[in-house]
Amino acid sequence: MIRKDNKMKKMLFVAAMTMMSASAFASKARVSALGGGLQIIDQQTIFRNPADAAEFGDWATFEFGTGTTGTTFNPYSSLTNTATDYKHEGGFQRSAGDARWGFYLGHKDDMFIAPTRSGVGVAVAEENPINFYYASKGDMKWGVGFEYSNSDKKSASTKQSAMVLRGGARSGDWDAYVDAGLSDTADNGSTKMTGSMGLTLGGGYHMDSLYVYGQYHMGGFKNEPSVGGSATGEYSDSKITLAVVDTMKKDGNEFFYGAQLVSGSAKEKANDKKADYMLMPLTIGIEHEAASWLVVRTSVKQNVLLGSHKSDLTSLYGSTADSNGSAVANTIADSTTLAAGLGLKFGKLIVDGTLKATSGDANRTAGDLNAANFLGETAMTYTF
Repeated sequence: MIRKDNKMKKMLFVAAMTMMSASAFASKARVSALGGGLQIIDQQTIFRNPADAAEFGDWATFEFGTGTTGTTFNPYSSLTNTATDYKHEGGFQRSAGDARWGFYLGHKDDMFIAPTRSGVGVAVAEENPINFYYASKGDMKWGVGFEYSNSDKKSASTKQSAMVLRGGARSGDWDAYVDAGLSDTADNGSTKMTGSMGLTLGGGYHMDSLYVYGQYHMGGFKNEPSVGGSATGEYSDSKITLAVVDTMKKDGNEFFYGAQLVSGSAKEKANDKKADYMLMPLTIGIEHEAASWLVVRTSVKQNVLLGSHKSDLTSLYGSTADSNGSAVANTIADSTTLAAGLGLKFGKLIVDGTLKATSGDANRTAGDLNAANFLGETAMTYTF
């Protein structure tokens, strides 16, 4: 009888650990290692679709890493294999019946990173943002989220504010969300930046192993003197993304591959400058449950077949001018990116980390493994 009891306990333990599949690991490090896969439902995707909070129970998470923000809003952003990993952040989620609510510190929305806060004269970053969200589960999961940041450094004559409202739903095979930037201002003492209402609409549909996805983003901003005067620059941008991902799951393991078609444009009104680009990045990735306490992840991403970039909007997109000074269409530069990561489980504590998340260069020197890259993004998540 004792042997049978021990055998039964072992079987229950193995079953419980199996149910704690790779999807239980949730962090920026995981999203980065999987190339930002659009099919992922993760604690980080709550900041895109707050209804995703209903997929989880109670947890607290702590993210750290230097992050990788650029100084310009470049057309290759869809090829990066990092999430919104801008320095440190953390928060928690609690349950109340079918409801979920959470509070988060430090997470910065992409709307307030670029182009409005960098590269065009008003480099005042979003500071100390706070996020609240609420979600409910039932026949249809739904959620709302709110982000707010405000700072005023009178001694340096700099100030900024940021505010975004999010809403989303998920039911059966489909999901949909909308993110609206309600406020986006920054002032460095000489130039004031005022953003228009940024808007992101998106959603997807599951068909067996396929996930079909679409997203539309629009935004804009203007620069003007801090004290009186007319606008010195008025910018607008838009981007459409269409994607399909095929996923195969078995025994806690996952293999996926998919392609995106990304088409975007931007304009600067005062000087009649513009940029246009089209990308088709292909992503291949795996998430393997090597042991009950270990998950290994890796992905590779590269623009294939289609890809062009034409710009004389130098301040945001660089220049593709030929020898005559005319903007011409260039094919996308070498864009292969590679990422890898580990997920470790110690009881109810999960530790995620990236092994490498970098884009290649002509000599592939940026892809070399070294101690500085090891666990460059790391997260600790405790599940209650």
